[in-house]
Amino acid sequence: MKSSILFNIEAIFFPIKYKNLRDNRQSHLTETLAILWPIMIISSLWELLILTLRPGQLNHYITFFILLKTFLLPLTLLLEIGFCYLSIALVANDSYDDNEIEAILGQFLAPKILNIMPFLGIPLASLVSNINLFFCLNQKIGALNSVIVLILPILLSIFFLLILIFCLALLFVTLIGL
Repeated sequence: MKSSILFNIEAIFFPIKYKNLRDNRQSHLTETLAILWPIMIISSLWELLILTLRPGQLNHYITFFILLKTFLLPLTLLLEIGFCYLSIALVANDSYDDNEIEAILGQFLAPKILNIMPFLGIPLASLVSNINLFFCLNQKIGALNSVIVLILPILLSIFFLLILIFCLALLFVTLIGL
């Protein structure tokens, strides 16, 4: 476990080198996913501790949101990995095999260790993850396709969110009977 944590921390600063090292390892994506959830739990505990130390009453909605994001982390990471995998497979065509894509996704998730920093960890980890993904993909498929791979999961997420909103609105209208 300690070696996996150190591997992922070092991978933040040397994305291309560690992407090539990930190509030769087995279960690199699973190791990274297994490390991220305890780190998110620690980060959430830090956030709750900081919020309880400030004067005033702790807002129950904020507490609920912090706990919800902690327990839904595996699901959100799997969705994020799925959208990234799909976008790499669509844009890169046959440039990567499955093991290389898993290595890239492991490298994409490695900066999420920065989530241990309360409040600033999530935006910083997202920024560094996207930079790592860009550098790993830029090696083989070029800058334009790498940017497309970065934008495509956002577009897919918006598309599926709109479908979900439409389905919920349709369900609401049918239940109300308008």
